[in-house]
Amino acid sequence: MKTKMFYFFALLISAMPWNACQNTASKPSIAGDGKNSTPTVSPPVEAVPDAWVVINGNGNNTLFGKKVDIKQLVAALEDTIYKMKTLPNIIPVKFNEEILMGTRADIKEQLKGVLDKAKLHIVLMSDKPEDMVKNFYGWYLEKLNSDEGYQLLDNKNDAESTLTPGFYARLLKQKKEGLDSDPLLLSQDFGKDWGTVTILDKLAGAPANKMSYKIQLGNVSNDKTAIAPRKLQVSLSDTKQGWRIDKVTE
Repeated sequence: MKTKMFYFFALLISAMPWNACQNTASKPSIAGDGKNSTPTVSPPVEAVPDAWVVINGNGNNTLFGKKVDIKQLVAALEDTIYKMKTLPNIIPVKFNEEILMGTRADIKEQLKGVLDKAKLHIVLMSDKPEDMVKNFYGWYLEKLNSDEGYQLLDNKNDAESTLTPGFYARLLKQKKEGLDSDPLLLSQDFGKDWGTVTILDKLAGAPANKMSYKIQLGNVSNDKTAIAPRKLQVSLSDTKQGWRIDKVTE
């Protein structure tokens, strides 16, 4: 009798782990399957910075807490952002009440344009106009060499960040009439070393907000296949956003 009882308990104990495994395996684990599913934990939400721009449906829009006309928003923002040494990845904007989706997209695009120009401004601009000339042509030749088909006049943000409004308008008009060469190089081709810029002379007699320089793009080379250096006269104007190229002649 004792022997039979021993075997009975032994069989019972040996079957318990198998049943436990069967019970565990049979539990549903499909996400969203009600109370039996594994709960999903959402990632923490990053802190959103205070909105620089607030657009209200009633027209009472603000920039840094001060009321601003929507038509003057970009100009007012540029006055501040061009003075910043560190820029955000995006310009935080908040829309209150009912704002049309088209209006929202248009405002966001305008703010992105301001930020893109400000970033290029930090890279190129300097308090010294001669440095701006060097920075611009170094950057411009790098763009032409690395981005086939790049045209400054087709990129509004880049053009407005480097040219005066008047010069930009004149070049756009010339483009419609047909350009025979690059309007900033005055040449159809360019040397790979033209990003090396040398200031040859500073032209005298210009007012304080106007500067002109004779420059050389590239260096003399013994390579007969290399394109010869290019000499240009570049005039600049001092605008609210910084020095901008106003004229390029041979």
